[in-house]
Amino acid sequence: MNKLNIYETWFDQGMALQESDKHAEALACFQKAIEMKPDFIPAWVYQGISLEQLERYDEALASFDEAIEINPNVTDLWYNKGATLCTLQHYEDAMTCFDKVLEIDPNNAIAQTARSLTLSTLESFKQAQKSTTLDVKEQPALSHVLNNTEARTTKVAKLSKL
Repeated sequence: MNKLNIYETWFDQGMALQESDKHAEALACFQKAIEMKPDFIPAWVYQGISLEQLERYDEALASFDEAIEINPNVTDLWYNKGATLCTLQHYEDAMTCFDKVLEIDPNNAIAQTARSLTLSTLESFKQAQKSTTLDVKEQPALSHVLNNTEARTTKVAKLSKL
């Protein structure tokens, strides 16, 4: 076997494991491929996807960001970063990623759909917040419910950053 292709073998093994939902094992293979060829973008893409599947979202985002530094014109990196941000409910940041995909490839149907769904979710989220605020103003007795919900949301947000 040619030593120059060993990174591809690691990548192929990672892909097979990824398809079998063995994300931790796949991650190790993608990391080996990256060690051997740091600019091999497909390994970076699937390393990030594996990390997301393992619910290691911050690491997934860091992986996508590092690969974007290597090549900022790879739509898969921007798309998967956006998808991870959606999972974390960071919809505005996700929109920026989907917009970047469409800047690179204006006909990317997957990014167009993801952007539309994210925009819809973002608008619904804003409408829900607005609606909740209006309802509380109309019924002051419910203000303690809103305050309690906001406190819990803040606490969860802080914990998720740990």
